[in-house]
Amino acid sequence: LILDGYDEISERMKKGKVMKDLLSPDSHYLNECDLIVTTRPFTCPEVLSGMGHHCLHVEILGFTEEKIFLFIENYFSKSRVPNKKMSDQLKERLQSLPSVQGMCRLPVVLKIICKVQEYLEDEGLPRTMGGIYRLYIKRQ
Repeated sequence: LILDGYDEISERMKKGKVMKDLLSPDSHYLNECDLIVTTRPFTCPEVLSGMGHHCLHVEILGFTEEKIFLFIENYFSKSRVPNKKMSDQLKERLQSLPSVQGMCRLPVVLKIICKVQEYLEDEGLPRTMGGIYRLYIKRQ
């Protein structure tokens, strides 16, 4: 079970019986199930306090700019049709879109952006994440 975005849940819901039971180490909801909770760092103590000692805390820091560009190079060098030109175009385009480039720190977002660039071939990447997600979903 994945609970993505715990920090975005309303306070009322967090304090509710279902959520407390779900996060409890003795949860009857999760007899033979693993629970993955994603959240921003500021709510980690709140989540961890109710879970007991049967949990693992992992912090994902994300990619640096250097790692973003390395991922792009690797992605396009190992694609079905290796394409350095597409890699270079995407890196250049991201530098002109700082808000989109900032989202590339998240590996899953960067993978989506590479996939969309692959679909578009020589066309430019959309200027917004909304446009990128629309193209990604349209192609799935």
